[in-house]
Amino acid sequence: MNKFSLLCTTSMFGLMTLTMNCNNGTNPTPPKPLQLLQPVAGKTFTVGHPVTVQWKINDLTKISTVEVDLSIDSGKTFPMTIGDQSFPPETTSITWTPTQGQASTGCLVKVKSYVPPYLPDQSGIFTVSN
Repeated sequence: MNKFSLLCTTSMFGLMTLTMNCNNGTNPTPPKPLQLLQPVAGKTFTVGHPVTVQWKINDLTKISTVEVDLSIDSGKTFPMTIGDQSFPPETTSITWTPTQGQASTGCLVKVKSYVPPYLPDQSGIFTVSN
């Protein structure tokens, strides 16, 4: 059995920092059923240049198809679907070429199961510039 270690950091009155093993390696946090790997927060992409959107399916019993959505308003809405409506489980990345209408400093990509339960994961905010 693999053991994982989670380290916790505690600061007491700003004077010292204590790092310790919080779970003794016996209860690791399981990965999400679906994880978005790329794009990552803070990056800047350019309209007309390809961007790789990559994800990992960790639980095929919960995820059978994947949808990829785009937000240009810092995650308030995700009105745009990137690529096809749904991708089969063997597809783990696509290439997306941002358009002029997708330029924003508040872009996020969300991947989710195409059928309920949706089990989403999303990127942090990135920029698409002209």
